[in-house]
Amino acid sequence: MPLLKCLIELRPNLRTAVVLLHFDGLVTENNSRIEIDEQGVNVCETLENGSVKTQLIIEYNAFGMDIHNITSFIVADNHIYFRFNYNRIDLEALERQSVLVAMKPIELQFKERSAPFALHCISCSAKLVSSCSYGRLREFPHGIVEPADFYCDMARGPVPNALLVPGTTDLFYGLNYIVLKTDVVLSRVGLHDSLIYCGNCLRLLGKLILQGLAARLWADTVHWSLEIEENKERTEKESKVQAAVHHYDPHPIFKYDMITQFMLRLLHCLWRPVMPQLSPISNKVLLWCTLPNRELRKVLLLVLDPDLRVLRRYPPGHESLCGYRACKLYFKILDIVNVNHTYLDQIPWEDQREVPLLEVSHVMFLALVARLELNMETVPEAWRYNTCTEKMLLTYFFYEDEPEEQIIAEQLWVAQQLKKNVIVPDSIDANDEHSDES
Repeated sequence: MPLLKCLIELRPNLRTAVVLLHFDGLVTENNSRIEIDEQGVNVCETLENGSVKTQLIIEYNAFGMDIHNITSFIVADNHIYFRFNYNRIDLEALERQSVLVAMKPIELQFKERSAPFALHCISCSAKLVSSCSYGRLREFPHGIVEPADFYCDMARGPVPNALLVPGTTDLFYGLNYIVLKTDVVLSRVGLHDSLIYCGNCLRLLGKLILQGLAARLWADTVHWSLEIEENKERTEKESKVQAAVHHYDPHPIFKYDMITQFMLRLLHCLWRPVMPQLSPISNKVLLWCTLPNRELRKVLLLVLDPDLRVLRRYPPGHESLCGYRACKLYFKILDIVNVNHTYLDQIPWEDQREVPLLEVSHVMFLALVARLELNMETVPEAWRYNTCTEKMLLTYFFYEDEPEEQIIAEQLWVAQQLKKNVIVPDSIDANDEHSDES
């Protein structure tokens, strides 16, 4: 019976660990048991022919631990759960064999007054914004921090639009978006209410904000490129006439625009260590997005431990354990409301100021939810809910480096394509009426 996933929560201060094993098959139909020998902790399975198959979970002296006292051994469906204690652990050795990902700053790929560049749709490469050398690149207040708090030299209260609306040669940016003056994008996009679609392929790009004076474009829907005009010889069929053609080399907007970095920045915004006056008391946050068909998707996150030490086997099937940092949390997909995107259906706890709301791109939203659902499979189904009434699901978010992010992104993309009930952003076409309003 193959072991699909192995996750070990480490609690060094408590000298204890929790082991979650996910098998490819029902454990209850097999004669399985946990044993500790001179090698380490093993899962032993008695096969039909009477032989015993042993799988090593963790070596006895892994990372300097002296493992003993297995407790709380539980078998449920295709999962095994148990705890073990230890008296010592070598944290330095653990750090050396761990994937450590630090939060990177929100940094654009280009500089102020650099060579002119254009913005293109990431799906069809249609030009959205003409070439421009931006004179001001400024961070824009995101949805968690009030603008008056973001600009520390201002008194509390409404912030004038003149301060938030960028000029023609200004580009503002935030967690997962850029903000431009509306006039510079209107000629090449389509509008439906305040949603912005690509005028060529109808991909959802963003929305109008600040009473329509500014356009917020999601960073994962556009890319930028330097336009280079060069001479290129045509074929003999084209009479070998030299013609000026335009080529572009697309680049992402941000340097570190991965899901792990988004999650780290989100947690930092919620619990800023140096700015406690801006940190909500609650450990909940509501993320929401608008899909291209104008449906709302919402997910409630309840963070239990934003910096949990774990051991896991990655990629699946790998024999050795590697250390990671992870966020342990509950999540819940809330009701899907097919209403105008400017109206967010309120639920009782949203009225509490300690629960912040943050709008994200539909691409980032679907990728994040897919990651949470994938990691939830490690937890036995019977133990996933926090309460019988709230029914939030227990999961993990592992902070991974760039190569692993790319591997997982490909796996999630394939999984989303195969699921009929999952909406894939690139497969959704907006209504024809969107393009008529460009």
